[in-house]
Amino acid sequence: MKKEIVSQLRLLIDKGCIGIKLSTEDAGNSFPQIQYWTEEIGDIVPIIVKIGGPEARNDIKELIKMNISGLIGPMIESDYSLKCYIHALREIIPNDSYSTLSKRINIETYNAYKNIDKILSIPEAIDLDVVTIGRTDLSKSMGTHVDDRRVTSIAREITFKAQLKGKKVSVGGNITTNNAERIKREIKPNFVNTRSVAFHLKKCKDIKKAILAALDFEELMMRVDLSMGFVHREEAEKRINQLIERKLNLVA
Repeated sequence: MKKEIVSQLRLLIDKGCIGIKLSTEDAGNSFPQIQYWTEEIGDIVPIIVKIGGPEARNDIKELIKMNISGLIGPMIESDYSLKCYIHALREIIPNDSYSTLSKRINIETYNAYKNIDKILSIPEAIDLDVVTIGRTDLSKSMGTHVDDRRVTSIAREITFKAQLKGKKVSVGGNITTNNAERIKREIKPNFVNTRSVAFHLKKCKDIKKAILAALDFEELMMRVDLSMGFVHREEAEKRINQLIERKLNLVA
C-alpha cells in the first residue's frame, strides 16, 4: 500500500501537485488519521490542514506537533475573525515554527466577500500567505451553483484584491475538467484545489489529466482510511462511489 501511495503521489507531483489538504472541519479527519498521512507522505509533499474554526485552539495545538506545512482558517467572514485566527496562531505556535508555517484562510461566503477589503487591510493580514476561495460554500450562500457567472465574478474580484496585497490565491469547489481552464483564464488564481489535492497552475501542463489523477489519489486515500479504521464502511463506499462517478463523467 505504501508503494502505491508514493507512486500515485509522485505522478501527481509530476502533474503540478504542490500540496495535500486534510481537514478537521468539513472532511472531519481525526488527529490519528492526520498523523498517519503526515508520517506517510509529509516528507514528499506539503500537508496543509484546515482547522475546525478560526479559533480552534486544540486543533492548532495538536497539529503543530505533526509534520504539517500549513494551516487553513475556515469561515473567515470578517476582519475580527481573521484577527482571532492570527492571534490564536501567534499565541500557540513557537516563533521559529510560526515563521515557516504557511498561514492560510478560506473565503467562502457572500458576507466574507462583502468584507474582503477590511479582512485584507488589518495588520494581521500581513501574516497571511494564501487566500483560498471556496466556491461551493460561496455559491450556496448566494443560493446558486458554483459555475454561476456571479460566483466567477466575485471570485475574480477576491483574487485580484488578495493578489494586490501580495497573497497567493487558490480556488476550490467542484473543480472539473469542464471548468478548470475557465477558472484559470477568468479568475486567474495561482492554484486550484480539489477536496484533497492542490495544483500550481503554472506547473500543471494538462489540467484534465491532473484532475483525474487527483481523483484516483483521493480514492486511494479513502481506501487506506477504511483499511486503517479511520472511516466506517458506509462513509468510505459513499465517497468512493462519488469519486468513481466523477471520473466516469470527466472521461466522458
